[in-house]
Amino acid sequence: TARECTATARECTATARECTATARECTATARECTATARECTATARECTVTRYSVRGRLSACTTPMRLQAKTWAHFPIHIPPTEKKKKILQKGVLCATQEEKV
Repeated sequence: TARECTATARECTATARECTATARECTATARECTATARECTATARECTVTRYSVRGRLSACTTPMRLQAKTWAHFPIHIPPTEKKKKILQKGVLCATQEEKV
């Protein structure tokens, strides 16, 4: 019986060592998870920042064509004369509204 108890004690000690090793592995895994969570948080912050566009006026050199048309199309100087209207005297809609405001 004493030998059996000693054998059982040795088995318990071995099991305790295995449990300690498993606990260390779990701690390492938890650290890895924490690091991964930090990386995910950093990535989320970067994505949030990059999604917002810069507000304000566009520079003149990088204006897209769809916005360039808005700046030059309302001036009658750029409209070529036709047979019916040799001399264009009427102002564009935007110029007329801007002069009324002033």
